[in-house]
Amino acid sequence: MEYNERFTGRLLKRCDVDWSQTRILFVANVFTPFQKQATNFKDLGIGLAEFKRYENGLLSLNLIERDSHAPELPKPDYAAETQTVSALDKVTKEIMVYDEAFHLDGKSNAMVELYEQFRDAILNLDTNLQLDYTKLYVAFKKDKSNCVDIAVLKNSLKLWLNARWGSLNDARGLFRDVSQVGHHGNGDYQVQVSNNDDLEYVLSVVKQVL
Repeated sequence: MEYNERFTGRLLKRCDVDWSQTRILFVANVFTPFQKQATNFKDLGIGLAEFKRYENGLLSLNLIERDSHAPELPKPDYAAETQTVSALDKVTKEIMVYDEAFHLDGKSNAMVELYEQFRDAILNLDTNLQLDYTKLYVAFKKDKSNCVDIAVLKNSLKLWLNARWGSLNDARGLFRDVSQVGHHGNGDYQVQVSNNDDLEYVLSVVKQVL
């Protein structure tokens, strides 16, 4: 809110911000191996970023990535000190961390199976892709940038490809131009599918953004 007021002139209301997406980010020149390990939990809303300052005002920023097999945050030990437990509880309850189960909760078996087919097929296209979960969609990231976003709906999947409209070859015209309309995912290309009939064709277009 402070940033928007100072630099964009836009006054945000508290209700304009999705506070459940809040993250704590520690920034320093360097972090010790112990500090990195202490935050290496997949459902902990705390991140680390190292920066280096160079001549001519140049600054590099490196976000410390979690291990792909990072464990879940340990459950509080209520036999431990009350103060420690209550602090851990407060952090984990205050910051909502989304996962795949969140997106599949309440969805039919058919939708779960369809999502898994598209998920696995996209991941097989590039071994460097990593999954990231937000409140609104599942992101397929490469080099820290979203390539593909998928929202699991009640009766269909909605996919967005992170590319400017007109830059991809969509010979069948299956994708919709959403560059001028509001949408949740990244990029101008959107397609909605309710079965796997067009899976191979969609993958052929997805390859172009990887």
